[in-house]
Amino acid sequence: MKLTVALALGAAILTISVARAETAWVGNSFAVNAPSYCGSTIGYGDSNRITYRPAGSALGNGTDSYVAILSQRSAFVARVVGSLAKTGAAYSPLWVGSHLNIDADYNAWTSKISSWTMTPATLSATTDSAEVTFTIVKYYGKTGCDVTFHANLERTP
Repeated sequence: MKLTVALALGAAILTISVARAETAWVGNSFAVNAPSYCGSTIGYGDSNRITYRPAGSALGNGTDSYVAILSQRSAFVARVVGSLAKTGAAYSPLWVGSHLNIDADYNAWTSKISSWTMTPATLSATTDSAEVTFTIVKYYGKTGCDVTFHANLERTP
């Protein structure tokens, strides 16, 4: 009886730990295109920290993808509901601006990722690194502020 309970408890713990084994890639990026009318939000050549958590149960992730862009002045997250980040994907924002203004209402506005080029094209749980170039339309909700980023990413341990 004790062995059965111990095995059941061990299986439950293993199931819980596997369910939480999310896979993400982290790296540095540069804004390789940022129009001047983005204002002080972001500028050409600004460096950022990027975290990409793609959708996919094989990665231990849920059905939504997240691209987090952390700069010296602010934090911006593009949430792609029910899909991978890709060219044409709609996103909902979450951001904290330099004045600690927060847009936490995913329904406040949406936009899209107008381009997404990644090498390798598909990530697996064993992919160590990736290179990605992507454009966020309406960065920080500013119409016309379409920013292109280039990043080199490494899978988090």
